[in-house]
Amino acid sequence: MERVSVVIVDDEELFRFAIRTAIAREPRLQLVGEAADGEDAVRACELTHPDVVLMDINLPTIQGVEATRRICTSAPETAVLALTTLSTDRHAMAMLDAGARGLLVKDTAPADLVRAIITVAEGRSVLSESVMSEDLNAFIEQGSERARLPHLSDTERAVLQSVASGRSIEQAAGDLHFATSTVRNTLSSVNRKLGTRDRLEAVLEAARLGIIVLS
Repeated sequence: MERVSVVIVDDEELFRFAIRTAIAREPRLQLVGEAADGEDAVRACELTHPDVVLMDINLPTIQGVEATRRICTSAPETAVLALTTLSTDRHAMAMLDAGARGLLVKDTAPADLVRAIITVAEGRSVLSESVMSEDLNAFIEQGSERARLPHLSDTERAVLQSVASGRSIEQAAGDLHFATSTVRNTLSSVNRKLGTRDRLEAVLEAARLGIIVLS
């Protein structure tokens, strides 16, 4: 059978070494790339077109959620499998909403990880039992509803996430290197798409739907 190509994304060299070792021992898998941060992860996928990306959530440059969203948008045939120590609902929901096909905790046994990689490469989903909860189950069941949501651009998500973290319009503009008018117009566009009336309502609605993550 054709081997499943894999890219590893994690900022810890020791963890990448452990995953490399597990992949090297499995004849059904082939390592084609590695990255230690979100930006390099996106570039690695553009170069290698892997079947599966093992994606850490907490990364330098851009977080795993945003890297996952970019990869799933540009290469929907690539399956992202999130690996994390952050087994909270909000992180799991954010990764799944960004397009991840599965989520495992980092202490998953190597044999289970190999099975999970092959599973997501075949188009199915995988979730560690330790991250499952009533809220997450409900979130997954609402998948068809989320699929009907208006698409928010990267700029709209970035602006919304910035104001969600407590930044004013002027501060968000400075952080993102936008004009203040651009931030205001972007928030107006978000309100139209989400059916909200102001930025507070937009933040709360986006968080409820899993579009952004409240810290």
